[in-house]
Amino acid sequence: MSKDVLLNVCKITCSQIGILPSELKQRSKVQHIVYARMIVSVICSRKFGVTQKAIGIHFNMNQSNINSYLKKIDAEIRFNAKFRNDYESILERVNKNKALQKENLRKPC
Repeated sequence: MSKDVLLNVCKITCSQIGILPSELKQRSKVQHIVYARMIVSVICSRKFGVTQKAIGIHFNMNQSNINSYLKKIDAEIRFNAKFRNDYESILERVNKNKALQKENLRKPC
C-alpha cells in the first residue's frame, strides 16, 4: 500500500511543481525539489500513515532527512506563501484522487 500511495502522491506533486518524478530521487538540494520531497513526505506520513523508513527508501534518503522534513513543514506553511499555496493545492488534488481513496488502496496481507 505505501508504495502505491508514494507513487501517486509523487505524480500529483511533480505535476503541480513542474518537475519529473525521477528528480525527487536525486540528491539535489534545489529549493523547489526539496520542497516537493517535503510535501510528499508530509502528506504520505500524516494522511496515509506511511512510515519515515518507507519514505526514505523511496527517495534514497535516510530516515533523519524525512524526520527533518516533518519538523520543518509547519514553519514553511506559516511563513512561505508560495509553498503554502502549492501544499494546499497538492493536498486538495490528493483528496480528490480516486486512486488514493481508502476503499481503493490495496490492503496489506
